[in-house]
Amino acid sequence: MIQYIQRIFRPHHFHDIIECLAAALEAKDLYTSGHSSRVGDMSYDLGRAMGLKGSELENIHIAAHLHDIGKMGISENILNKKGRLLPHEFAQIQTHPEIGQKILAKSNGLRKIAEIVLHHHERWDGGGYPDGLRAEKSP
Repeated sequence: MIQYIQRIFRPHHFHDIIECLAAALEAKDLYTSGHSSRVGDMSYDLGRAMGLKGSELENIHIAAHLHDIGKMGISENILNKKGRLLPHEFAQIQTHPEIGQKILAKSNGLRKIAEIVLHHHERWDGGGYPDGLRAEKSP
């Protein structure tokens, strides 16, 4: 799918579409304003520094821009709440990686990106979510 879109659109148009999706999230979640772009840029730079190239680097870059897209499925009352979240509210926030994965997995060409989005809150020590994956078990 990504290759098909890239054939139709010039490379900068494809990136513009990703930026538009990130902007749609930022319009809903004030906290993320600029966050998706910063994470995308840092992830791209880090991936290049690690020697990643081609589609692997591209997938990481796109996934970083879209990592919080699942917050589109979270209530604005929770996303924009002032102060500390209650346990049930935080539990809803913790569903955003799964929501994002489901959104992106609708496209066969975005399945690898969807997998990255699903696991973007996993931690090396296993204390992350949604699956509590530890060390190398996290993709």
